[in-house]
Amino acid sequence: MVLLDLKHLKFLVFTLLLCIIFQSCSNITDCGLIANREVKVVFGKRTNKIISDSTSIPVIYVSAIGTDSIFYDSSLSASKISLPLSQLADSSIFIFKTDSISKDTIKFKYHRELQMVSSDCGFNMAYSSLAKPIFTTHRIDTIITISNIVSSDIDKNFKIVLRPLIKISAK
Repeated sequence: MVLLDLKHLKFLVFTLLLCIIFQSCSNITDCGLIANREVKVVFGKRTNKIISDSTSIPVIYVSAIGTDSIFYDSSLSASKISLPLSQLADSSIFIFKTDSISKDTIKFKYHRELQMVSSDCGFNMAYSSLAKPIFTTHRIDTIITISNIVSSDIDKNFKIVLRPLIKISAK
C-alpha cells in the first residue's frame, strides 16, 4: 500500500512539473508596453493671476502637421485629450483650433529610443524627456509642464491655459 501511494505521489509531482513547464512556454505574452505613445493634455483658464482647471472647452479641431488625421472635430468638447507622438521624428506638431478665428500650433519635442519588448511583441518606440512645448500665442496663453514622462501611468503631461474669447459686439 505504501508503494502505491509513493507511486501516485511521483506521478502527481511529475504532472505538476510538466504543467509548469508547458505554462512557461505559453504563447500568451503581455505586449502592453507598446501602448505608451501619447502626450496627455488638459486645459486650464486664467482668471486674473489664478490658473484653474477648465471643465471643458469647445475644440473645433486638432490635427497633426504632415498628416490628414483630425483627432477632434467640432462636435466634441474636451477637458483632456491624448495626442499620438510620431515614431519617425523627435517632435510632433499639432494645430489647435478652438474657435472660428484663432489657430495655434504646438510642437512637442522628445527623445525616442527603439527597445526590444520580447520575441513575441517585437520592438517598441520608447519616448522620454518631453521638453517644454514651443507654441504660438493666438489663443494659448501659456503651457505648464506637469510631467515630462510618456507613460500610460501618467494622467497629464501639460496644461494648456487658454485666453478667454473676446466677444465682438455688432453695432
